Amino acid sequence: MVGHAAQLVRAGASLLWVMTTTSDGNARLPAAPLADRLRNELRVPTCIDGGSALLPDLDAAIAAGRADLVIVDRLPSGTRPRRPTHADGLLRR
Repeated sequence: MVGHAAQLVRAGASLLWVMTTTSDGNARLPAAPLADRLRNELRVPTCIDGGSALLPDLDAAIAAGRADLVIVDRLPSGTRPRRPTHADGLLRR
């Protein structure tokens, strides 16, 4: 797997989206270990699917450097969207 990813990086990939097709049933972010390995060995940013993980798990994956980006298709349960602030408008400029 690492060899195939290395070929993609040599070909110019600037981000690897890491996905797994199976899980051991207990892992909340099953792609995180592979993303972590690719990120560290190949020195390339990685992205993983957040799936049904909780917000603390998503934050932990980023904080621990296991992935550079976590994609979610919906807000994790128990969270609510924060209200936009003035600073958000400044960031969009």
